[in-house]
Amino acid sequence: MNGRARVLSLRTRIILAAGTLGVLGVLSFPDSPVAAEESLNLDQCLSLARSRCDEMAVRKEREDQSRERIRQAQGGILPEAAFKYSRLVRDSASGSVDGDESNARFTATQPLFRGFSRKETVSLSKTESRVEELETLTVWRGLKRDVTELFYAIVQIDTDISNIQNTVQILQNRIQELNERVHLGKSRESEVLTVESQMATLKAQQEAADGQKAEKMESLSRFLGREVASFRLKDDGVPGPSTEAALETYLEKLGRRSDIEAARQRVRAQRSRIRVTRGDLWPSLNLDGSWYVSRSGSLSDSRWDASLSLDLPLFRGGVVRSRVREETSRLREAENELALRVRDAAAEIRRLYQAYLSAVRQVAAYQESYAKAEKSYRLQQRDYRLGLVNNLDVVQAMVVMSDAKRYLDRALVQVKTDSAILKIESEE
Repeated sequence: MNGRARVLSLRTRIILAAGTLGVLGVLSFPDSPVAAEESLNLDQCLSLARSRCDEMAVRKEREDQSRERIRQAQGGILPEAAFKYSRLVRDSASGSVDGDESNARFTATQPLFRGFSRKETVSLSKTESRVEELETLTVWRGLKRDVTELFYAIVQIDTDISNIQNTVQILQNRIQELNERVHLGKSRESEVLTVESQMATLKAQQEAADGQKAEKMESLSRFLGREVASFRLKDDGVPGPSTEAALETYLEKLGRRSDIEAARQRVRAQRSRIRVTRGDLWPSLNLDGSWYVSRSGSLSDSRWDASLSLDLPLFRGGVVRSRVREETSRLREAENELALRVRDAAAEIRRLYQAYLSAVRQVAAYQESYAKAEKSYRLQQRDYRLGLVNNLDVVQAMVVMSDAKRYLDRALVQVKTDSAILKIESEE
């Protein structure tokens, strides 16, 4: 049987385990009344987190800024036009020159060639804008993971609290039975105290769990931007079909993941920066023209002029070439960061996948453990009534059964957590 078939088989066992637990729960743990209250599922929590997250709002502003930089870069290719007016007042030098001179004109400047740097600047701005969009997706993925982990941590605590309450109910029934037996002289009072001690320990564990839940709910409230302490978190069933995929399926998606694609775009942007810097080594060519509305002096009859200017850099102290070498070094840095990001992401996916498979196998083992512990507890109860075992044996069997139930429920929640996180980390 291949790995995927084993996962499918184990997943089927999880679903059967959940159904079995429902039946066994009716037999072993009495229902407790639940007050009507508002609930939130995982999708609702994620929706609230996205709409209320300040970091997402910051990312939105950065995206807007990057789009404006594209427009600025594109504007550098277009001609510049202006209206200029000037008036000069000076000493007439005993009438040999005019003492008052003025002109008003429209001017236009068109950059013709800047060593391809203007075009590369536009390309660089577009690439940087794409990086900002990808960074927003990366922030969102991180937010989804944080909220998902908190959500299932709280679900797990709720499950623990529910199991503790059910166990306390069983102990209360046990105490009631023992008190009746003490009254009839069939049991000792010390047996009652033993069970009461166990129940006090469980109540202390519930207090600790309540404190942990309050802390987690506060953390979740910070992500959701609202107070959720009064809400009940609603878990929506077993893992979905995405958990059936093989490891290679998740690894194949890594190339499209936002943080890796952002690193790839940074490499591309750095290549554009090198070309922009090299543009300073090339000559620049500009076309300038003016049309005069009014003009004084000897050129008063001339209404327009135009000029073509060429600027050829000869020596700048090696500054430009040094900047090119610096940007080239940054390119190698960006390429190394891309390779590192790919390796780290692949290692994380493998780790998460193995953790998920381990949780699935644990569910199968805990299902068997709980079924046998529940049967042992039933037998111990029967043998106690027949006088074959003592109260301590019954209490011990009950503790083993309760622990097995708690471990099984934790493993079921862990499967959902690992499945959700694996899906999030392999998203684009």
